[in-house]
Amino acid sequence: MFPADVIVGGVKDGQTYFKDYHTTEHAPPVVDQSQDWFLIAGKETASGTVLTFVLKLNTCDSVGDMVITDDTTRLIFSYNPVDVTSYIPYHGATRRGTKSVMLRSLSLTPEDVNFPSDISTFDLVQDNYHVPNSTTTYACRAFMLPPLTSKHHMIKYESVITKGNELNVHHIIVNRCDKRAAELAAYDGAAFQCGDGKSEPEPLRSCLYKVIIAWTVGGERYDLFNSGTLLREEAGIRPT
Repeated sequence: MFPADVIVGGVKDGQTYFKDYHTTEHAPPVVDQSQDWFLIAGKETASGTVLTFVLKLNTCDSVGDMVITDDTTRLIFSYNPVDVTSYIPYHGATRRGTKSVMLRSLSLTPEDVNFPSDISTFDLVQDNYHVPNSTTTYACRAFMLPPLTSKHHMIKYESVITKGNELNVHHIIVNRCDKRAAELAAYDGAAFQCGDGKSEPEPLRSCLYKVIIAWTVGGERYDLFNSGTLLREEAGIRPT
């Protein structure tokens, strides 16, 4: 079962055992350093063993866990009459199977989700930018997000375009900078032309290819999970 995010569990002498594993090769799985699957209940009856468990859509454990997306997910399973103690017994050639499922329901829309009341919203916009008379211009601006005292996740983004200017904006890209905030504070709000290798402030040049958001003509609101620190907006602008 490689590559795979693996759960090993069962009920032995009335006690449930359950642990998060993953595979690194075609060999017995290894225990995850980060235990991200959580057991809700387990029972053993005359007809078999039932385990109920849950996993976040994205645990941020890139080594041991897989991100659950809207795509088809291939589930694999195996079982053995022997309980797991100090080792995992091989299940054999007949006690195994697979099934393709959609783990995330596509029937829900963002309007069906009740967002918490403490959501923070940030508008990353140009400040009365004058569109030049040129074929294409990449107008950039640096933004520093307010300090966040705990871990946050981005759950939605959408374009902010002044009504009447829709034909001028071709695409918008938001990049992130991995440098320490103190090194970049002086550039908060800095506006410049980017892409020519001359106009960008030198400390920001390393941020130009670290894209976290992309929007183009015809794009609509996008709901997602993500995170960011210092963001840089790049808008491709066509003259009227």
